[in-house]
Amino acid sequence: MRRTLYTVPLLPAEVRTEFLREAKLKNVELEELEGEFFLGPADAPNLIWATDVTHDATIVEIPSIAAGAKNLRAAVKREWPDLKKWGWVLLPGTHHRRATLIASELRAKEATPLSFPESRQEAPSPFIGFFLTATDRAVLVLNSLTPSPGGGIEFREEKVGPPSRAYLKIWEALTRVKLSSGVFPASGDVTVDLGSCPGGWTWALAKLGCICLSVDGAAIDDSVLKMPGVRFLKSDAFKLSPEAVCRELGVKKIDWVFSDMICEPKRLAPFLKAWLDSGVCENFIISVKFKGEADLAAIRELDGLGGGKLRHLRQNKHEVTWFRVPGLKRI
Repeated sequence: MRRTLYTVPLLPAEVRTEFLREAKLKNVELEELEGEFFLGPADAPNLIWATDVTHDATIVEIPSIAAGAKNLRAAVKREWPDLKKWGWVLLPGTHHRRATLIASELRAKEATPLSFPESRQEAPSPFIGFFLTATDRAVLVLNSLTPSPGGGIEFREEKVGPPSRAYLKIWEALTRVKLSSGVFPASGDVTVDLGSCPGGWTWALAKLGCICLSVDGAAIDDSVLKMPGVRFLKSDAFKLSPEAVCRELGVKKIDWVFSDMICEPKRLAPFLKAWLDSGVCENFIISVKFKGEADLAAIRELDGLGGGKLRHLRQNKHEVTWFRVPGLKRI
């Protein structure tokens, strides 16, 4: 039986509240499972507050350990006949000991942290996840949006260098884009980081070899400012036109615009529309941060703007991220 599986992190608690509100507004009937997972109908819509959405989750009967492993293998061959090779990943669920024994039968491996910019795989995932919801019932997870089935995306962290942990968010965003579309910033690409202080995203872009104009009213970390390719402009991002940014960089086109700045969400749609209308850049990754209940009007304006898409990331707090990358079919 094919179902839609949503992955929703347990923390921060506001995210689960936003997800359930969104599901109610879109009339999605949900079955809440153990931990981070919710099941919906096979034709359920995209919900932006879910970290991962797959419409290819399959319910599999588990009459015994050996028979359960056999049924899981058979389900993969039935649902994905063209998939010749894959690996198994055991996801958190119920009846852990029984699930572990099945995982042993399948020779499942634990998902290992990624070394950015490694993306590990391309969709549909050659890593297939499963978890138990009862002693005799499993959910098979295929075609995730993230490198590990069920929304997992753990990185080997940089302990020295970045001025904040915000770099993990841009790592996740870029890994998702690469996985979905194959698009990724190249060394020498011209990028802009709006509202950049203390410089975590600028640091990540400089490490990729990009030229980065870092814009903020407050200074970024000195160690980031000294990195090759980094330029700093003290300015309010909302008062800076796309044409002015191009003049500052001495270019006619910008490859990527990024922003992790704190601002009222309702200000973002007109601001981004001006950038889109200017035609100077096609690729955008922008954080949308909320205080209190999410602004539904702001979300409606951003969702679909210029072909853009919204998604709650594993590294997001009470926020979503707006992606606008040509060729990006899902995120």
